[in-house]
Amino acid sequence: MCYLNPAGDYAAKGSVADETQESFRFTPITTPTSASTQTTHSRPAPGFRQCLTALRGGVEQPTLISVDLQSDRHLLVKSCMMGPRFAMKDQTHDRRYCLAFETSDTTSSMALGRGAEVLETRTLDEPLQHARLFLPTLAKLCEDFGVSSAHIRRIFVSVGPGRFTGLRVGIMTARIMGLCHDVDFIPVPTLEVIAQNALQADVVPQRVLVMLDAKRNRVYAGAFDRCDDGFGAICEPTEAEPVDFWSTYHTSQGRSCAVLGNGTLRYEALLTNADATLLSHALAVPRAQVVYRLGTAIAERDGAIRRRDLVPAYVRPPEAEEQWARRQDRK
Repeated sequence: MCYLNPAGDYAAKGSVADETQESFRFTPITTPTSASTQTTHSRPAPGFRQCLTALRGGVEQPTLISVDLQSDRHLLVKSCMMGPRFAMKDQTHDRRYCLAFETSDTTSSMALGRGAEVLETRTLDEPLQHARLFLPTLAKLCEDFGVSSAHIRRIFVSVGPGRFTGLRVGIMTARIMGLCHDVDFIPVPTLEVIAQNALQADVVPQRVLVMLDAKRNRVYAGAFDRCDDGFGAICEPTEAEPVDFWSTYHTSQGRSCAVLGNGTLRYEALLTNADATLLSHALAVPRAQVVYRLGTAIAERDGAIRRRDLVPAYVRPPEAEEQWARRQDRK
């Protein structure tokens, strides 16, 4: 995504930018209006380089447009306003600030920090309103601390598994900022974020199994063992039946084990019958401040990734993709 001058508002009705190595060009989108007629947006959109210049230079009232996750070559224009103070380039170049995004659950949160210190976190007031509230809340958080996008050095993003739409909102917001400024992207596994909440349990287990509801009587799951600074993963995130995962990873060698996550709400009876220990549902909510802490450690250990490599860790393809694949198999 990038920002457009309001003078180019006509482009926010649906233009597509094709990116090449040397130049950028916009071509109109054709919108079907009936079975026999089509309407084409024929007015030329402003050049993509001008859009980037607007963000870097601080044009008032920039308009946000979006990027396809699968390819940075297609930029789909959408109308979404952010305040100019967040988009404008600050000449102080104090780039010690970092952001953390947690959008994998029904509610979203974000954290602003400086170095290893979290300055403040914000949580959206309404559930399932990531697309409507996340960007305005982020802009207000940064404005309250006098921070512009040019101040941001790193962005820690909870990449999943989790709710598909929420994950895309957090990841695309980070990639927008990377189009216009040199930002380090740090992916943080969502299951590991949730696992750290077990440290707040009345009795902290030595192993925690995180299970998120994946529907179809299955869960997205991961296993984590207690370590010096929290819980560390002992397996890759997977999709499994809840009782099967518990049977595979719970220990009977004197090590306590417990289950955590929103999957325990849906499959509580099954897990209880399997003698699983369930932690409080209140501990199942992932938090941006934990994303920030884990992201800081990951950045020091593994470094950053490229912007185009920051993608959701779905574990299972979205249902729409599965249906499309089944239709192709029948052809």
